Amino acid sequence: SYLEYCCLLCQIKAQLILIKIATQKNTKFDLIAKLTLGVSNLYKEASSHFNNLPLSKFGDSDFRDYLLNRSHYYYAEMLLRYYDNEMKRFNESGEGYGHALAYLFLATEQFSECNKTAKKLPKLIDSNALDKKIAKLTEIGTEMYDKNNRVYRNATPDLRGQKYESKVMITSLLPDDLFKLNVNLGTL
Repeated sequence: SYLEYCCLLCQIKAQLILIKIATQKNTKFDLIAKLTLGVSNLYKEASSHFNNLPLSKFGDSDFRDYLLNRSHYYYAEMLLRYYDNEMKRFNESGEGYGHALAYLFLATEQFSECNKTAKKLPKLIDSNALDKKIAKLTEIGTEMYDKNNRVYRNATPDLRGQKYESKVMITSLLPDDLFKLNVNLGTL
């Protein structure tokens, strides 16, 4: 329904605010990664709801593409969280360089996929900013790959099939739920 679809969009926005706050408060990386993956999953769910709306065939296909793009974007952001964590582990213990490199490659690959649809959506997504991000990640990845081959020689695992846990902290609250909770709508 339209209401469920709109609630999903509100959940996404609330979860993004939560991620921003958690990042500012230096929350553990794994919770932020789970929250970020949760945003990715919510965008995917919103896209599915959009496709099932009665008027979606008359709707803006660009917006549907935008929802899918954001799902991939936040999946890539989650991978960058894992990359950052592995680099931190490497700097502290000398372990994890290969894993960091693998996460960086996957994130760069995901951002590149995002950029394909971003270029088709210039009014919704700044593909130039994404181009710069991809270029920077590619440069870092190339340097890391060369350093790994010359110095560290860490195995770079294939993490493509790895499953990640997601977390959605802001659950849907439909109007019916408000009445069950006996909440006065005038105070909201």
